[in-house]
Amino acid sequence: MAASTARVTSDKRPYVTVVIPTTCESARAGLLPDAIDSALSQRDVAVEVVVVVNGARVDESLLARLPWQATILRRAEGNVSAARHAGRQAAQGEFTCFVDDDDRLLPDALRIRLAVAAAHPDADVIVTNGLESSDGVETPLVAPGRADEINRDPRASLLRANWFGSSAIMVRNATVSSDVFAFDLRYFEWTWLLFALLAQGKRVHYDEAMTFWRSGDNPLSASRSAKYFAAYPAFLRELGRLPMSAAHRRAIESKYQTALNTLSNQALQDGELGRAWQLHWQCLSDGGWRYAPYTRHLIRQSMRR
Repeated sequence: MAASTARVTSDKRPYVTVVIPTTCESARAGLLPDAIDSALSQRDVAVEVVVVVNGARVDESLLARLPWQATILRRAEGNVSAARHAGRQAAQGEFTCFVDDDDRLLPDALRIRLAVAAAHPDADVIVTNGLESSDGVETPLVAPGRADEINRDPRASLLRANWFGSSAIMVRNATVSSDVFAFDLRYFEWTWLLFALLAQGKRVHYDEAMTFWRSGDNPLSASRSAKYFAAYPAFLRELGRLPMSAAHRRAIESKYQTALNTLSNQALQDGELGRAWQLHWQCLSDGGWRYAPYTRHLIRQSMRR
């Protein structure tokens, strides 16, 4: 791993490291500089920006144009989870946050997050809301009014609707070890991270303040791919092995059964009748009897073949 080091020296202001993982390919030319600038332009905070360039598709001319104030780490492996881990390991600040290369921090984002952290000194992780832009319309990523629900039961609330993501969190480096980021997941990494943090007894506090902007228009988003949905049941199985209450484990089991049923339906639509049956029996054998009526549908489809 090669690195160029150009750090902002901490003074009496709070010191925050912003980690930005990127492939730094030509398609990111109109996005990555904005993400970096949004971090460097934060007020009343000493900021260290660590850009982790990973993979083999690097546009060297784009890399050469990145602001000199940023620390650049280069990794041959194209793995965004490993890139975030490397950035957290390199962080010098009192806090670390993350920004995807197609997202950006809003003005005063870090000052706002630090104020929340000061108001909740027992919190190891601060999470805030943000804006998502889709077709030119900006809406809150998390519906207003969920703060009490989220802070009361972070696991259950995340299983209902996502609120924990890459550009939303800020961790307290003194209490959150870099080791918690040492996992290799292409999908669902933020769900895993939250459950792993809670399994370690870390305290998470959510605040509704808007501190980041993200694009919802990326057609290449991993969460829209068929591989993403196909990987979901296996991920839920692994997630359920982490320490948690019986109620949370039952909720994950229910989502696992639903995921299998969804994949069975998709296989049927794709003409893969055998795989549709396999996934259905797997769902039933795991206790997903609420999907038993779907058996009749599969039988009818089988008789038409």
